[in-house]
Amino acid sequence: MEPSANANPEDEPKQDEPPRPSLLDEVGRAALDEVIDSSRCRPFDRGIPHDQASCLARETTIAALADAPDPRELIDAVASAGAVDAFDQFAAHRRLLRDWAERAAADPFIERCLAAAVEHRADFTKAIGDADRQLDEIRIKHALERRGSGNVAVRRNDDGRLEVVAAEPWAELAKAFPADAKEIHANVAVAELAVGRVRHAASDINRELALFFAELVPQLFCLLERLPRSARRERVGRARLTSGLAATVVEAAQTTDFVADPNLKLGVRRPSLPRRLRLLTTLPEHADVRELIAARRVQTARTVEAGPSDKPDKSE
Repeated sequence: MEPSANANPEDEPKQDEPPRPSLLDEVGRAALDEVIDSSRCRPFDRGIPHDQASCLARETTIAALADAPDPRELIDAVASAGAVDAFDQFAAHRRLLRDWAERAAADPFIERCLAAAVEHRADFTKAIGDADRQLDEIRIKHALERRGSGNVAVRRNDDGRLEVVAAEPWAELAKAFPADAKEIHANVAVAELAVGRVRHAASDINRELALFFAELVPQLFCLLERLPRSARRERVGRARLTSGLAATVVEAAQTTDFVADPNLKLGVRRPSLPRRLRLLTTLPEHADVRELIAARRVQTARTVEAGPSDKPDKSE
């Protein structure tokens, strides 16, 4: 059956354009291995510090280069970034760098950091929940003792949860219930330590990815330079691949917070102490409890690292 002469061309099915081949398909595995195995990637690594090498796995580099994002979009975004973008972690060039860094999410080192962040965030959530519950309990006990009534005033806090209205200062509550007050201080201290450890895990990821990109960007430029001129122009447009441009992209990576977007694989939710409990951390007695909790955590970590004793059990 022949198509009607009056048929609208827009109504005819359109054939999808074939996807662009990956960079690995265009340069070949031998060229990829050669670039990765080279200790330096001249001339594109000039001006990029190499004081410390990335500890990410070789397979991570292969994945990041073989499935690299559109270089032209990244180069244009970095080149057009203004002074205001220096403080914007969600500027276009940083979003593209975070997208590229997602290829490293399965790296063993990154996976360990992400798992640690999740574990410490769970510790934080539990400690804050316990502290809130204990604080409400001593407020209720104190209110009932003072007023001799079961009517206790409540209100909704910033998080939308109900809490007991504390007319009495913390000092009075702590004096009336010293053991409960110490437990609250302990839970707040645990939450503080968890906050620090989540941020430490995030810093480890950012530091390692900054080192990774200092190696990755020159390698990408080396591979692009090996393409035929027409294929290279399809990928980078009219941009000239220079050591200065590579250094600019690396500098952008070094100032990018790769874990800033919690919706990505690399996202880390950095917790912070709620305002209702933050005041407790300024009290002198809290510092003593915090040091004690920190010392116990260090001792526990050392015990776990040491493992079980090899000495025979005398009870047998």
